[in-house]
Amino acid sequence: MAVGACMFKASGTDEVSKWWSSVAGVAAHWLTGNEDAAERLYPVVSALPASLEENIDPLPRGVHLAFEARRAFLSAKSGVCHSDCLGKCSDASRMLADSLCYADHTEVSPLTRAVQLLACEWLLSTRTNVWEAETLGSQQGMPLATLSQLKAFQEDLASLRKISTTIQSVYSTVFLHEATARLMAGASPTRTQLLLHRTLRKRYVSVEGQDSAVEGESGKREKAKALLMACRHLPVEMLSRPGQQVGMLVEAAQMFETLGDRKSLKDCHELMVSFRGLGLNLTSAVC
Repeated sequence: MAVGACMFKASGTDEVSKWWSSVAGVAAHWLTGNEDAAERLYPVVSALPASLEENIDPLPRGVHLAFEARRAFLSAKSGVCHSDCLGKCSDASRMLADSLCYADHTEVSPLTRAVQLLACEWLLSTRTNVWEAETLGSQQGMPLATLSQLKAFQEDLASLRKISTTIQSVYSTVFLHEATARLMAGASPTRTQLLLHRTLRKRYVSVEGQDSAVEGESGKREKAKALLMACRHLPVEMLSRPGQQVGMLVEAAQMFETLGDRKSLKDCHELMVSFRGLGLNLTSAVC
């Protein structure tokens, strides 16, 4: 049964509908970095309705676990161990993979695919955030992810690639997370830079028989994330022009501001402060 069907055909329809609408609300608030508004919906999303718990498609359970994992990370204090968060990610990953396998053998709605994408994005973003948090707390430069972290990340990336076969607009997201996987593994930065560059390109879609360049909110968000990742993790020598690194960061900040993503905008500003501490000229970059 597809997500759209289970919302209206399962017993306790109002409870189920309220749960899915709260999931959508949390997702929207997390995108804009409005964690206070998201927290008001946490009690509803935390209580998975019994009818969804028993659904033949494990997707609702996967979404619930992915939510709990991301919530655990966002609520954690600086410097704490994220093992509980990663454990929840692993459980959610298995549910998502099972849901994708289930979808191979039954007809699923576009809404189901969108929810699968949401769960996958939560998992990959949470795993990335955990690695970056450990990176920021390290005194030894950029530490590599553990083998178990890399394996788990690659499994979620495989799920994202599978989703991209039915939602083509996800390709730029795939490139971004492929680049992240390479950064986590300490792979050659040249190929990583290329993947980030592919994320920055405008996507072309067919509109009434004509190819048109389209860059909606999703495309802008992925582009801004790619710029931030490049500034934060690529070696400075790969960004050869004077001020290029800071200029990219300023561009990312402007996009996040347009999107209303306060948390990511704050990340950009904090990185700008660190650049100022290194003596980089922010004014010339902005100009």
